[in-house]
Amino acid sequence: MKEACLCLAVAAHVVAFGARPLDQPRDQPHLVFSMVDDMGYNDFYTSTDLADKWPRVSALAESGLAIPTYYTQPMCTPSRASLMTGRWPVRLGLQHQVISGFKDMGLPLSEVTLPDKLRLQGYRNYAVGKWHLGQFSFAHTPTFRGFDEFMGYWTGAIDHYTHEHLRLLDLHEQRAGTDSAPPYHRAIQSQNYSTSIFEAAAKRYISSHAQDYPHRPMFLYLQWSMVHVPLQADDAALAACMAHGAARQRLCAMAATVDVAVGSVYDALVDELGEERLTLMVLAGDNGG
Repeated sequence: MKEACLCLAVAAHVVAFGARPLDQPRDQPHLVFSMVDDMGYNDFYTSTDLADKWPRVSALAESGLAIPTYYTQPMCTPSRASLMTGRWPVRLGLQHQVISGFKDMGLPLSEVTLPDKLRLQGYRNYAVGKWHLGQFSFAHTPTFRGFDEFMGYWTGAIDHYTHEHLRLLDLHEQRAGTDSAPPYHRAIQSQNYSTSIFEAAAKRYISSHAQDYPHRPMFLYLQWSMVHVPLQADDAALAACMAHGAARQRLCAMAATVDVAVGSVYDALVDELGEERLTLMVLAGDNGG
């Protein structure tokens, strides 16, 4: 389906975005791929009624590359499976539907993923937010599919305050096993808003990477839970969207929180990663509309 995409270059070398060869290890860019869940074509910063709720993204678009039309799958799991593998969903057996509930299916374990490939090139990989590529065994979860660290949820949708799916807690922190430490996992209980949790996790990973791995490139796969149902937002955000009417008020409020979070993460990239290497950030939707 048709969707909008925004590509941003972060750091002082903005004029070099996509221009200089990346043939030296130090020239490998930091990569950030971020998606807004279930965002429709008319819900983004060029929206006919919600454009004013994306001030940070609009400002970044002026210094980046905006792609007004690209094509993606119409459902969450097929889109993410294709992104992770570079394959059509039909080749993965994931073309018909999303992975609903805690169903015993997922991205085939035989597939090599994008973070698997990036790891071979020296990248350290982080995932934040939505996964939706399988959770019925640990082998299907992010830190067994190429990511070094993960903080988010495994299923397709959660309550944005309780972080439950079908009344079961679905908020997790994971670290991949190493030669000196086994794989790590813990479930997280929190009443904080999903966007705030994932914003904080992304910034924490950026900061820790800058401190602990200053000479390695990072890949951050940042997947917002907004603006997917359930449509939930705090009172202040809802009050700021009253003019948009009942039909759009909650989605408007959710979009506004994502804009703030995207801007905050962008600022962290600039402040923490420095100018040694280029940082490329892509912000897009997963389904279109």
